Amino acid sequence: MHSTVLSLLIVTLSLFVTLSLGDILLRDGAGSTTLSDNSPEAWPAPNATGGNAWKDAFSRAQAFVAQMTLEEKVNLITGHDGRCVGNTGAVERLGVPALCLEDGPAGVRPVLGVSQFPAGQAVAATWDRDLIYQRGHAMGQEFFDQGVNIALSPVTGGPLGRSPRGGRNFEGFFDDAYATGEAAYATVKGMQDAGVLTTAKHYVGYEQETFRNPYSVLDVIDPINIQAPISSNIDNKALHELYLWGFAEAVRAGTGYVMCSYNEVNETHACANAYTQNNILKGELNFQGGIMSDWGGVWSDTEFINGGLDIAMPGVAFLGIFGLWWGDGLIPYVESGVVSESRVDDAAIRLLTPWIFSGQADNPPPAVTFNVDPVYITDDVYWRDVRKVETMALIRQIGEDSATLLKNVLAIIGTDAGSGWAIPPTIVTPYEAINYRARRMNSQVYAVFNDTAYDVIAYTVAESMADVAIVFVSAYTMEGVDRATLYLDHDEELLIETVAAVCNNTIVVIHAGGPVLVEAWIDNPHVTAVVAAHFPGQESGDAIANVLFGDVSPSGKLPYTIGRSLDDYPPNTISDDPVLNPQANFTESTLIDYRWFSAHNITPRFEFGYGLSYSTFAYNNISVRSVYEADNSTIQKTNEPFEDSDGSNSLYDIIAEVTAQVTNTGNVTASEAAQLYATFPDSPGIWLRGFDKLKALSPGETRTATFALRRKDLSLWSTERQLWYITEGEIQLQVGASSAKLYMTSSWSS
Repeated sequence: MHSTVLSLLIVTLSLFVTLSLGDILLRDGAGSTTLSDNSPEAWPAPNATGGNAWKDAFSRAQAFVAQMTLEEKVNLITGHDGRCVGNTGAVERLGVPALCLEDGPAGVRPVLGVSQFPAGQAVAATWDRDLIYQRGHAMGQEFFDQGVNIALSPVTGGPLGRSPRGGRNFEGFFDDAYATGEAAYATVKGMQDAGVLTTAKHYVGYEQETFRNPYSVLDVIDPINIQAPISSNIDNKALHELYLWGFAEAVRAGTGYVMCSYNEVNETHACANAYTQNNILKGELNFQGGIMSDWGGVWSDTEFINGGLDIAMPGVAFLGIFGLWWGDGLIPYVESGVVSESRVDDAAIRLLTPWIFSGQADNPPPAVTFNVDPVYITDDVYWRDVRKVETMALIRQIGEDSATLLKNVLAIIGTDAGSGWAIPPTIVTPYEAINYRARRMNSQVYAVFNDTAYDVIAYTVAESMADVAIVFVSAYTMEGVDRATLYLDHDEELLIETVAAVCNNTIVVIHAGGPVLVEAWIDNPHVTAVVAAHFPGQESGDAIANVLFGDVSPSGKLPYTIGRSLDDYPPNTISDDPVLNPQANFTESTLIDYRWFSAHNITPRFEFGYGLSYSTFAYNNISVRSVYEADNSTIQKTNEPFEDSDGSNSLYDIIAEVTAQVTNTGNVTASEAAQLYATFPDSPGIWLRGFDKLKALSPGETRTATFALRRKDLSLWSTERQLWYITEGEIQLQVGASSAKLYMTSSWSS
């Protein structure tokens, strides 16, 4: 891969941008909830206080709401038609405008004049907190510059990646709670530092697309319109140790809003679940902003507002295709006392407080010029170009640094797909980038743009006598549909074998939104290199070309585990039984992805955190010490209960530090993502508890990887005592290059 390329053959490059249904899928208003342990009677909604960070904004929001009529308050918290995908009600006499809410996780969508950013899973593969922050800031700036008040982004743990077949996993970050939390914090802070407000989503247990939305044309059983959404049945330990972790970090970072999900949680609609919304999110996590519904996540009026929902989206918009919820229909319930007016007041205050705190009340974003609401179409539809030159360079860098080298011992073949989409202003395809580089080298490039023209492909590769054949393959994923298998699209395994049979230097580049099975061809000696490129955004071509031509040593590492078969993973992680009340039982509890593999001694093909380089690294001299550094990263404090002898500590204080020496033992400047894993007494599997991206180590250079461990990082959740606690005995700490390559071991005890 590193030598001069004399000739290239390009076969089958079908590059396209996938338009998905977004968060908007058809559902009528039918449905109801039943009282249970998750009911508002058991867990009433706590009123906001502003927390430690929003006191002044909270007081101002209170003053606004105190002047509003009941009709104005209900109008404010209900979605309406407008230019954006979501539009709050306005109270013009008080100077409160309609706020614009817009998707999505990879950039402003569906809007022209913006960048197509790498998917969350791609930036996770960089293992670089700084790049994750920069992506968030650049993306947030484009939202703000387009006039958006509230971005429906980022995905902070819903899905977390429980199922390797999850259709929407790529929109999130890592298949790991700790690392997703780090990415969630950095992204929320980056976006809100740019002026836009964030929406952490999808809360909580949203781990499959199948049956998430019974009124979608993709999920229909007979009789239609009465099936409940999938119920994610999660035990209390997994809820805290896995599925809440990223949302806790988003709250700490000061996210303005949280979006509740389509699914049920333990057989209660997520957006009406008083236990998860009132007790956990607004109680334990002390969330002070507003909970908004996903589009189509509301099934009735009273149970949802009493269950903790603050903002009904899209409310009465979109001609009622998501139901007509709240608005004037909510007023009789307030007048009769079924819904207290204080609950409406609190919802309105929670909507306004983050908006005021962000500065938008006094310095609003520019006026919206785009129009995505089909009900609001007018002739004055414009768009503004808000892209910046430096953003293109950032996207290209993320593409380079996320490229994950899986095998390394040029014809090109392939698909570049993705559905966490934005409309790209331009796309630099791998074909264009490689063809341009080849011309500068006076090399030849041949191409066949057909995945299944096997005879033509074999003939072209053989007759051209290509020195290198690069095969681009994909595993397409999209919102609304889970993956049927973990195999490549279009029988591309056969495509790889066809090329490898006639070229002994075949490189495979995979664009996928999760793990793919590679057993059919990975050990073929003619397949000399494999790169997982993820969904890298609009600069895909230049990024992968820079890696393939050796300008950049790949430093990406897998944010998920690639098994040898689907049977390696926890069973039944996609529930697709066609019943009226589908159930997803999270029987694996906390053992997802690499934790399942480690707890069950299953050897994966490529483990979580795995990634090769054009260089090599040595790890030495692990050191563990107890330290104390008071939490200085929290913006909004949580109320998470934990074992604390004198009540003076924080769950996010740093109480230990691990260091290790990493040396570049090769002859190429390269970066390395060192990783720290913990093993707790009486707790199966290992837990990622730290990572440090050591950038641009020169040949022979040694640098120190440092892992600061917070009290929470060294704690487990007690379901009996309902708090975080540090276990008795020693916690084993291991440092290495991946979850399966842990070269040094030490321990820590309290």
